[in-house]
Amino acid sequence: MAQIIPFPADAEEPELEALSREALLALAQELREKLAELDAREPEDIPVGEVLRLTEGSISPVACLDSSPNECPRCTDCLTLPVWQGLERVINEYLDGVSLRDVLDGNVK
Repeated sequence: MAQIIPFPADAEEPELEALSREALLALAQELREKLAELDAREPEDIPVGEVLRLTEGSISPVACLDSSPNECPRCTDCLTLPVWQGLERVINEYLDGVSLRDVLDGNVK
């Protein structure tokens, strides 16, 4: 069995062509494990936001919100940062308030 080599969570989104076979296997294994965790739960206990973050990675509206603490060198002077933070909060609250059961039953508002 191939050794699992973790891919750093804070790394830039990789080009699949540039990844080694081992790194691809590690990414696939990590995804399988996370999907197995979801599969063990009932649809009403799985927020859509969790699924999106698992499959898409960050769902932040701007890249500077992808890391915590914010590593952008301009974040202390950024006038629009509070707007993006508010939008991110609204997006996450909404998506985390909708379950897979809501989607399956057509109860999404």
